[in-house]
Amino acid sequence: SNIAWTGTKLTGRHTGTFALKSGQLLVDGSGQLTGGEFVIDMNSLKVTDIPDSDPSNAKLRGHLASADFFEIEKFPE
Repeated sequence: SNIAWTGTKLTGRHTGTFALKSGQLLVDGSGQLTGGEFVIDMNSLKVTDIPDSDPSNAKLRGHLASADFFEIEKFPE
């Protein structure tokens, strides 16, 4: 599974995905959803609106992975 994201700013927007590492849903005896947990593999961050071959793709991924946003090195999940 993937988690799609959209980031917006005054000058436009960007889109991408993260991979879901694991997850579980808790359902009670009557079939009602009562809780759950999902673990996102933050290192799977992808930018989908800029071609991989475009240097600005790597630049945006680096910026999003930094402490300015997700601080992926410190919080890989």
